[in-house]
Amino acid sequence: MENDLITCEVCGKQKTRSEMSKSYPHRCKECVAEHTRQVRADAKQNKRYVISQNDRPFNKAVVKDTGETVLVRMCCEPLTLRTAMYETPEGRMFPMFALEHKKEIDWEQRRYELIRDFYLKWTGIEDFKNDAVLELRFNEAIKSADALINRLKEEQNEDNI
Repeated sequence: MENDLITCEVCGKQKTRSEMSKSYPHRCKECVAEHTRQVRADAKQNKRYVISQNDRPFNKAVVKDTGETVLVRMCCEPLTLRTAMYETPEGRMFPMFALEHKKEIDWEQRRYELIRDFYLKWTGIEDFKNDAVLELRFNEAIKSADALINRLKEEQNEDNI
């Protein structure tokens, strides 16, 4: 059983089971070690690109226990290695599991998706034979998506007031 040859998915060499990684059973120990060295070198090189604490943006989050909405940003140094901490502008600290983050809406992405969906829904197979009809359907999709986005933004602003 020990003499069975296994092909490494990275280097393609035939290796015995003892030469294969236990963590990555389809990779040899040499390839795993090289990959680890590369990841560590990249991390060391990228340390200079880390954003300083004062440049980190604040985002909205809801405290799960109280329902309070707060502005928080991730702390540079966690108190423990297993728990990321967030801080408010006032200096209050929250562990990551105590917060529920509000996702910001990407309106451009939403607009694109709406235009695409409207266009595909309103355009039939026969319409693809006529460029004028395609242009008309596309313009209708844009107008409808823009109207819907504006309405959604108005509702969001009313909810935030």
